[in-house]
Amino acid sequence: MEIRKANQKDFKELLELDMQNMRHHMKLNKLNWEPIKKIRNAVSKELKKDLNNPKTIIFTANVDGKIVGYISNSFQGKTPYTKTKKKGTIDDLFVLEEYRKKGIGKNLINEAFILFKSRGIKIVSISVSSNNLPTLELYKNFGFKENVKKMHLKLK
Repeated sequence: MEIRKANQKDFKELLELDMQNMRHHMKLNKLNWEPIKKIRNAVSKELKKDLNNPKTIIFTANVDGKIVGYISNSFQGKTPYTKTKKKGTIDDLFVLEEYRKKGIGKNLINEAFILFKSRGIKIVSISVSSNNLPTLELYKNFGFKENVKKMHLKLK
């Protein structure tokens, strides 16, 4: 397995992984979002923007030349509620189902931590679905602590 920084050549593979991640979350949260075609267009635009944004770094996990997972990380300036000057965010972490439980997610998170530390970041935040128990456990194993509850309500 190889972890490396994503580039423009990775766009198609990353887009497919991103779409699988969206489907995974739709199923996990039992949500009926926009039609998948509309989501694909929005995800495509966002991914293009992220690949060109110096404040967003995406790492890919590659096995036999195939991208099997990714982690998207972003950086923010000083926030009004923290004493540190910079804050990092893990925006997305996804590993193909057949490659899970093989240390790929851990390796991607470790690479993100190396990046954050190199930029002087002391606080890293994440958002994860409450019912995504394996991912919650992974983050807890790294020492992340819950500090916010985010809720949603589907209006009829």
